[in-house]
Amino acid sequence: MVEVTTGKLVQVSSVDAETGKTAPIRLRDSVVSGWRTVPAERGTGFEIFQVAGALTPTSFVTAYVRYTLENNVWIKRYKQRVGEDPPGNPGNEEAAFDRAKFPTLPPR
Repeated sequence: MVEVTTGKLVQVSSVDAETGKTAPIRLRDSVVSGWRTVPAERGTGFEIFQVAGALTPTSFVTAYVRYTLENNVWIKRYKQRVGEDPPGNPGNEEAAFDRAKFPTLPPR
């Protein structure tokens, strides 16, 4: 994901809510990965939900990532589910983006 800053394209980064590490936001659409914007749970604007699936030697792993803009910083929250409800094609399956599957926001 990029934004225009002072006339240049700049990669947008997020801060991991658990580790505090900063990393670029990379959104991908494929057969087992997808993303979309959703109305913000708190306040105005939007959040980004990302679903990514991977087949391991022993099971199917689904990652649910939630990006929220807080005080002008994108915060990443991550939840992983092993062997549960493979999302199929997230780009075409509403159930893959059910808000209840994504990490919750901390209490205010």
